[in-house]
Amino acid sequence: MKEVIFLSDVLIAAIALIWVFVATIQDIKKREVANWLSFSLVITALSLRAIASIISGDAGYFFWGVAMTIILFGIANLFYYSRIFAGGDAKLLIALGAAFATTPVFTPIIKTSLSGIPILPFNAPFILVFIMNMLFVGSAYGLLFAVFLAFKNFSPFKKDCLKIGKRYAKWVVLCALFGGLLLLINRLYLSNDSALLISGTLIAIFPFLFIFVKSVENTSMIKLVKPSELTEGDWLVNGVRIGRKVINPRFSGLDNSEILLLRKRNKKVMIKQGIPFVPVFLMALLISFFIDILELLLILFVQ
Repeated sequence: MKEVIFLSDVLIAAIALIWVFVATIQDIKKREVANWLSFSLVITALSLRAIASIISGDAGYFFWGVAMTIILFGIANLFYYSRIFAGGDAKLLIALGAAFATTPVFTPIIKTSLSGIPILPFNAPFILVFIMNMLFVGSAYGLLFAVFLAFKNFSPFKKDCLKIGKRYAKWVVLCALFGGLLLLINRLYLSNDSALLISGTLIAIFPFLFIFVKSVENTSMIKLVKPSELTEGDWLVNGVRIGRKVINPRFSGLDNSEILLLRKRNKKVMIKQGIPFVPVFLMALLISFFIDILELLLILFVQ
């Protein structure tokens, strides 16, 4: 009954791609992902897995879906509380755990190396390939998006860079000197040890990356909005007093009860917007059907 599993995998993958595409449009336009998208994807994926399991007699196909949904719930919360993901991103990741709990049988993921010797002793599960690809794609996407915002708001960005640079000038000099010292030691005495080379480079450039990211945040990601435009999870920049109650900025962002209070107050508030991250889900998902970026990098740089 492999045909049943094949058909189920195709249907689940097609639905997941459509759902993630819709979520991408929502995230770009509104900086949020509707809960119904993530919840309906979980229900649809597990339902199709249950039907396919009954017809094919492969109970593991369904139970892996349940197990991976639970595992991805933990991973998504880790990303959420580490401030890597917003709430909508975390819920969508959980839904993709249900959809791709097992590797789709149609994926032509190539597991070879340039020398013919496998880098990894096992074929990584599709969902793990997706998460790693997502982190790689997300890093490049975040950097490019930040560069775009810096050029878009170049004049205030430049002023803020100079301001922050003066504030942290001592740290910039210390990091540059220490990182340069490590690179010099590596060059003269250690014959280009890769670990020391990477460490020295990262230490030297870290303060500049910090200043760059902080300036982009200050000049491009802080916005004054009407209370009617607020959504759950938005991050306040400053505390807001409403009568005796003070709504303070916090990691989890605004909840619905606080938004109602702010709407009654009917005054604009300053919020910090994040980069729309769901497009990374779509790009990483499409890439994952064909390429494992981590293994490709290991092939290129380890062998």
